[in-house]
Amino acid sequence: MKMRVLLLLAGLLALGCGADPKAQSGAAAGPTDEHKAQIRRFWELYNRATDLRLKGEWAAAAGQYQEALAVDGRHEDSLYYLGNAFFELGRFQEAADTWKRLIETNPNQSSRAHAQLGMLYSCGAPGTPFDLALAERELHQALAINKEESGPVIKLGEVALLRGDRRQALEYLSAGRNLNFKSVQANYLIGYLKWVSGDAAGALKELKQAADFALAAKPPPEASGEGDTKKKGPLLAKGVGSRGLLTASWKSLDDWPKDAVNPAKVQEEYQRFDQRLQEVGRQFSQGEKGR
Repeated sequence: MKMRVLLLLAGLLALGCGADPKAQSGAAAGPTDEHKAQIRRFWELYNRATDLRLKGEWAAAAGQYQEALAVDGRHEDSLYYLGNAFFELGRFQEAADTWKRLIETNPNQSSRAHAQLGMLYSCGAPGTPFDLALAERELHQALAINKEESGPVIKLGEVALLRGDRRQALEYLSAGRNLNFKSVQANYLIGYLKWVSGDAAGALKELKQAADFALAAKPPPEASGEGDTKKKGPLLAKGVGSRGLLTASWKSLDDWPKDAVNPAKVQEEYQRFDQRLQEVGRQFSQGEKGR
């Protein structure tokens, strides 16, 4: 009986040892030399594109991102930054198509692509598609994926203000500020809403805080911000988010001197902003699309 069991075990071991060696080596084999070469090629292109993007050389960067995507068409950062490069080049439809491609690639992790589309559809820059309803839809989709991101919430407040809905604008802006209490945009716009409602003290407080945050975020003159170049200036001033119909108002705070905010300044600033807001409303109500 023992002999029979031993023979059976020996037979099973022989079967195991006789398994197809190709199948075994295939399971454990790493990437081929060709695959390794493709990986190296992709990262060379991607890193070159990144360097060009940080220098503001958008056309060259776009070309490198496209070449990288020809190697790996599903690389999410390449798709995102290619869309940004297209936007900077004024190729707005290609920017939108690229961000949509990113959404198709990874629907559950595409908050930033939805946010960029929301900003594109609401920025009103010359030549861009302008559709506030579509912008709101994209921004809400961004929030459905990432509820902790303040940008889409604050942008929804701006869109509500463009639509003339002050109550909803205040709700969004307050919620966005809870997520990012140092938002220059949120404080500036909340200050306007308080000013227009007759709360002069509240408007003064908000505008002063917005100006303080803008000053704190401003790099010292001798420092170079990310992407600074001698010819083009800091890239932080660029992008879809900086091209809004109203953005220039709170961006102007970057140049205000310290302690510039006083009651007279609040009145002057928000009167000017109110006129700008009404002008934008008239432009779009007349079908001029802000162009």
